[in-house]
Amino acid sequence: MTGDEILAAAAQKGASVLGFGISNVPLTDFLLKHGINVCVYDSKKREEQTTDIDSYEKRGVRFIFGEDYLKKLVDANISQGGTVLFRTPGMRPDLPEIKEALSHGAILTSEMELFYELCPAYKIGITGSDGKTTTTTLVYELLRAILPPENTVALGGNIGTPLLPRLEELGAGDYAVTELSSFQLMTFSRAPETAIIVNISPNHLNWHKDMDEYIAAKAKILGPGCKRAILNIGDETTRALADKTNAEVFWFIGEDVTGGPYDGVDNIVCLSGDDIVLRRGGKETFLLKRSAIKIPGRHNMEHYMAALAALYGRFPTE
Repeated sequence: MTGDEILAAAAQKGASVLGFGISNVPLTDFLLKHGINVCVYDSKKREEQTTDIDSYEKRGVRFIFGEDYLKKLVDANISQGGTVLFRTPGMRPDLPEIKEALSHGAILTSEMELFYELCPAYKIGITGSDGKTTTTTLVYELLRAILPPENTVALGGNIGTPLLPRLEELGAGDYAVTELSSFQLMTFSRAPETAIIVNISPNHLNWHKDMDEYIAAKAKILGPGCKRAILNIGDETTRALADKTNAEVFWFIGEDVTGGPYDGVDNIVCLSGDDIVLRRGGKETFLLKRSAIKIPGRHNMEHYMAALAALYGRFPTE
């Protein structure tokens, strides 16, 4: 569904906001601004909430608190013929109560999915098991350094602040840099124009059913809408995801590939002496001096490589 279709459905059916945390509070404000009836469901008791509940009730928001909040969600969706469900990222989308609500006409989405559908800016999404926050920050800071002041660069997702309140600031010449977790990506249907997967290793397996589900969630960042995929060629799991996308693939690795297994690979950011270069079309393009990177470690150099690959060709290399 497009963002406008989600909002239209919510205006008709009502919105059920599942969880009232850092991303869903501004989501509720956004929905109210669009004249949508909102009911918030949260497992915490009223007295445990950190947000001013009274002020939201005065604006027409209904609240369902307590341990049986999901049962009441099901009851409401049965009686109303389904609402638009906005799940909090840490809530599994296949909970029995959510599946029951969906069977009665509910629609499942999230704050970040709505942002992605509505945002007119160029979106760069970053995920990975380790280093995604560093890489996201590098992309953001590089863009801020490159772009003139009239261009907006918004930072959000798993880092920074919620992005829905900033939609009106963002236009076609602006950028939204988003760190995306596997929890957020599980139900994504629209990928960022440029996607970075830093690496994939076993993580969050107390939440995901197994490693296959975790990898599949990460791979959603390479789905429809992705035009450039930045992948770690030295990471076996990440490398295999190149077959899962229709985007142009750029690789990165923190070593000189000459004479090695990746010699001859096209579109690869790697080392050439002290230079970080892009090997593309049989030519080497200088990107950055390795000695210019002040944070130590090969992993941090690779974070720079991924960020440089994401921005290559969008601005003059100097």
